[in-house]
Amino acid sequence: MSRRLSRRPQLDERKDEMLRQSDAFIVLPGGFGTFEEFTTMLSWSQINVHQKPIALFNIDHYFDDLVAMMQKSCDAGFAPQENMNLFINATTIDGIFNGFATFKHQLPYKYTN
Repeated sequence: MSRRLSRRPQLDERKDEMLRQSDAFIVLPGGFGTFEEFTTMLSWSQINVHQKPIALFNIDHYFDDLVAMMQKSCDAGFAPQENMNLFINATTIDGIFNGFATFKHQLPYKYTN
């Protein structure tokens, strides 16, 4: 595995490069840029741009409110419940890697119908 720092002037270029070079995504607690990158990768997974696992490393329950908001969107009918299976919500590294080991990308019925 090669490791190199990649500087991209535009956020879209950075996300394209991140998608191209990654086998999976682990989202660490962060700010608005982190949220934007997470939701982009999640949206791209939802429409089958990629089938890679995405994990929220939910350290100290940092992402609990975000996950609750996403569940609320499903409960209100704005997103298919299956979307909640497009990412792993884990509080430990072992939880992330166990999630990666069993992850199966499946498009929600809404997008395959």
